[in-house]
This record gives sequence, C-alpha cells and structure tokens, in this order.
Amino acid sequence: MKAAARITEFETWTDENGLQWAAVGLDIEPNFGELADIKAHRWRFFAMLLRNCLNGHRLAEARRAYSAMIAELQRRGYVVQTYQMPYLPAERSAHSTAFDRVLGTVDVRGNEEYLMLYTSDVREVGAGMIWSLGWNAQAISVGSTYGDSPPGLGAGTLDWNAFSRDLIVASHYTNHVGIYNLEGCVRQGFLSRLQTMDWSQSVVLPPASAHRCSVCSAAPRTWPVL
Repeated sequence: MKAAARITEFETWTDENGLQWAAVGLDIEPNFGELADIKAHRWRFFAMLLRNCLNGHRLAEARRAYSAMIAELQRRGYVVQTYQMPYLPAERSAHSTAFDRVLGTVDVRGNEEYLMLYTSDVREVGAGMIWSLGWNAQAISVGSTYGDSPPGLGAGTLDWNAFSRDLIVASHYTNHVGIYNLEGCVRQGFLSRLQTMDWSQSVVLPPASAHRCSVCSAAPRTWPVL
C-alpha cells in the first residue's frame, strides 16, 4: 500500500530535519481531479458512479486499510486527526455508506475528527452550513483562505469578514477549530488580526442562509444569532 511507504518516508524526513509533530492528519476526500476529468463524458461519469455504488467490497477493503494505517501511526506515538467531508454526519445518522461508495471516501476515526465546513465552496449558504452541521462535530475546519480567485467572489478565497464570521460560528460548537490554510492567512495578513480578534462578538446569519440549511438539517431549530 502506498500509504505505508509514505509513513516510512514521513518519519525519515522528520528525523532528518529534527522535527516534532503534535498530530498527523489524514485528509479523506473524493478524487476531485478524477471526477472533473470524466464529468465531461456523461456516460463514463455515471458508469463510474454506478460501479462505485455497487462495489461494497471496495469500501470495506479501504476501511480496513485506513484503520490499519491509523492504528500503526498511533502505535508509533502519533495523535491522528481525520478530516471528513460535510456529508459524513448525515451518513452516520442514516446508517448509510451511499456517499462513501459513490465518491470513494472512507469513514474511519482517529483520535480527533475535523468536519471540513468550507463556506468558500457554498457562498449562497455561507456560515449557515456551520450552524447546521457543526453542532454535532468534535472539531471543525473552516476555509478556504487560499486560492487564485479574488476574495469574496465565486469559489475563491474567504475575505476577512467571511473568515472571522466562520471562526466565530464554529467556536460556538467546539474549542478545536482548524483553518485551511495557514499559507492563505499569511498571504492575506490574517495572523496579526487573529491575535486581536474579538471572539465574543455576535454573528447574525441571513434568513436565506439559515433556511437553506434548516430544511435538511437535524440541527436544533433555534434562530441563528450566535
């Protein structure tokens, strides 16, 4: 398995550079590059989705392999963080593996689990996604602060207002808030602003944002003034 070789390479690189790590993270996402390549070929795209959906054996094998890798990292003394897609809580609640089978993701657990709630990809929903899904998360990752598009436009980077809003909303659910990514924070000058940010300030979500999320969410039905 390529991952096993990567662990050895990672430890060699760590030793050579005298590094120490608080945790090791596993970013479990669909292969977006592969999906984009075949999406233009409609029948190939649907054939791939159908094949993945019916191949439960593939998912079981992947879960065993990832679980073994996590166990090995823990055996070597690492805290293991897993970064999961936003649909994972719904899958678990429904006792389903449909999205995992279709998209090729794997539901495994390490020591800490971060739900990746990147509002830069869903501008029309915004922080309503965090309000809707964050209530049951162990930890939350927000973003993205890095990209080629201008901040605040399309699926580009978050500007300071959106970024700080997401951080505050996420902090109402967990003390463990991750950022994707720190390079983008440096590029946009966010690090110094984080040092003086008022975490107690209120955030009011637009009604449209709250409605889009509350329709299909199991979140508590309180008005989103945080």
